Amino acid sequence: METANTNPHRRRRWFPLLRMISAVVVLAGIGLCLLPRSSAGADRPHVILITLDTCRADHLGCYNPASRLTPNIDRFAETATVFRNCVAPVPLTLPSHASIMTGQIPLAHRVHQNGATVDPRDVLLAERLRDRGYTTGAIVSHLVLSRPFGLDQGFDVYMDKIDSSEGIESERRGEATSALAAKGLQRRVAKGGPLFLFVHYYDPHDPYEAPPAFAERFGPSDAQQYAAEVAYVDHSVGQLFDTLKALDIYDSSLIIVAADHGEMLGDHGERDHSYFVYDSAIKVPLIVKLPGQKQGRRVDDVVGLVDIAPTVCSLTGADPLVNIQGRDLGPLLRADRAPQDAPPRYLYCESLLPNTFYNAHPVLGLVGRRWKYIHSPRPELYDLAADPAEANNLAPTDPHRTRSLADQLQEIMTQFAEGGQGRQQADMDRQTLELLAGLGYVGLERRVEVDWDATTDDAKDLIDFHNVFHHDVRGLAQQGRTDEAIALCQTLIEERPVAAECYVAVAMLQGEAGRHDQALLTYNALIELEPAEPTFRVERGLVYRTLGRTAEAVADFQTSAELAPANPRILLAAAVALADLGAAEEAAEAYRAVLAIDPSDIKALGGLTLVYVDALETPEKAEPIAKRLLDSRPRDPRCQETYGWVLSKMGDHEGALAYLQPASRQSPSALTHYRLGWTLEQRERSDEALAQYRAAAALLESQQDDPLHAVVLGAIERLEGP
Repeated sequence: METANTNPHRRRRWFPLLRMISAVVVLAGIGLCLLPRSSAGADRPHVILITLDTCRADHLGCYNPASRLTPNIDRFAETATVFRNCVAPVPLTLPSHASIMTGQIPLAHRVHQNGATVDPRDVLLAERLRDRGYTTGAIVSHLVLSRPFGLDQGFDVYMDKIDSSEGIESERRGEATSALAAKGLQRRVAKGGPLFLFVHYYDPHDPYEAPPAFAERFGPSDAQQYAAEVAYVDHSVGQLFDTLKALDIYDSSLIIVAADHGEMLGDHGERDHSYFVYDSAIKVPLIVKLPGQKQGRRVDDVVGLVDIAPTVCSLTGADPLVNIQGRDLGPLLRADRAPQDAPPRYLYCESLLPNTFYNAHPVLGLVGRRWKYIHSPRPELYDLAADPAEANNLAPTDPHRTRSLADQLQEIMTQFAEGGQGRQQADMDRQTLELLAGLGYVGLERRVEVDWDATTDDAKDLIDFHNVFHHDVRGLAQQGRTDEAIALCQTLIEERPVAAECYVAVAMLQGEAGRHDQALLTYNALIELEPAEPTFRVERGLVYRTLGRTAEAVADFQTSAELAPANPRILLAAAVALADLGAAEEAAEAYRAVLAIDPSDIKALGGLTLVYVDALETPEKAEPIAKRLLDSRPRDPRCQETYGWVLSKMGDHEGALAYLQPASRQSPSALTHYRLGWTLEQRERSDEALAQYRAAAALLESQQDDPLHAVVLGAIERLEGP
């Protein structure tokens, strides 16, 4: 059978992948001036959701008394409910947060990788709470949760801008996150009304670089420095708790502390996370303090991160989410155990990386309070009560239980099999794409064949291979030792010729070194290995484009679209590339194919609009599409700009100004200034037009190879005269 798949890259992966994202960026505009909707009260308490990235449950004192790393969270837990068996559905940041916000497992929301997008048609927790009268705000501390990936749905304010002046690329330190939260809380609590605040701390995530005051308290090993990061994030969360207390809303608020996933730290041979689904990676803290709660509770029932959203909806009176796999934990918050007649609960978990990287079997599992099943060619069954380290595989000696849990898992997979492809990747600017790719957050998206007959290789047999690929090759590349990195990767290919990701790594390293002819040969070998995989043809097409072999590039992009006629991401990638190559008619066809699958696709609407208005010079065809785009996001300055530009090219220059002028104030860019200048010039408002052209030129001063730069200089010369 088949199931959904994307490529769950580990977050520090060094080589960039898939430069197939549109340069047309359509991001949600977030207003910063909020008005209170209504008063908070017992039926609508403030909701504070705190997530700790990459935090193992056993590093918190309230889960492991031997740990003394987290005094602030431990004090919080003294008057809260600690769920001692909480399961993360996937050991990756964005997919796990998607489950937190939707109440769905990855098979349902189809976000299996970092760098994918949450479907805008899915309803998120923030949307339900906003409909309930809440002011909604979020502060995220890493690029992986930034707005292009869709978690901003329903938030009035979504603070994702990261100041990298501290030297931690794309990461905000915990104390800075707490300071932003304090500032926002002070301003908004004073205005009244119920508040939903989501605060994400990234610190425990690799690389382990806690501030010196914390790092120096621990030894030099990875495990010790990871502990330093956990201690530091506890300090930062304590600052947030202090703010809530100072504002006198701590006691009356619903406060939730959770982690998105854990960290392996060498357990079962894995050095970090994303590959296995053992408890070190997916057993996470979940601590809930009800408004007014004064006594601590401990609950041993198995629960999941998918339970957070339905629980919050229930406790606040918000409309329930639909098509969810999560449950309302309210009964467990009010009682020590589930009803005696309730059947044992098992929660789904996954890691698809072994398949997408190395063509091995994906890792899929079910986790219960006592029993855990991991589906693989050599199935695994663990008695978590007797064997928490998952060291004794009982599958060979308990075939009946193993078969029963395998059947349950297969039933779940069958239920969601029609979902097919994973979500398309986010639309983002090139700089963001490059940064994410360098960190390992952007990857290939391929279909997984789940082999229930166990004929593919077991992921357990490839952990050493994986560690060499992910750590040794990456380390060489980070040190600029490109030739050695390529040579080691080629050795891995000789060892495992079906490890597609190793070919991709070699090709990307060759491309970065300017060896495009060599990269082309590598992609040829990869396509010979997997001729039906469209993403590889997209990558080869990009190399052809770089080499100036336009006809071959167009052929690869068209073939990729033919191979994946129902995959909007591949179609979109082909459309963007075809438009860039000047194949406007072919690009328009690909964009239309995307919209036939999803008429609301923001990127396709924007891309097709610009192909019609700029390349094909048919703005009358563009207008209804641009209007659909604007209607879908009326406050987005990019959507306003696009519609204004269409009106301008249609000759309605005065109508265009009503959209272009506010867009240029809210989200200025060189292109925005140029379009506004051109429109003003048509209205014979030359001085104002010249000012806009000059603003565009100033922004392009360091990008003189951008074709727009020459166009802008020509416009300035035209207005200034000889």
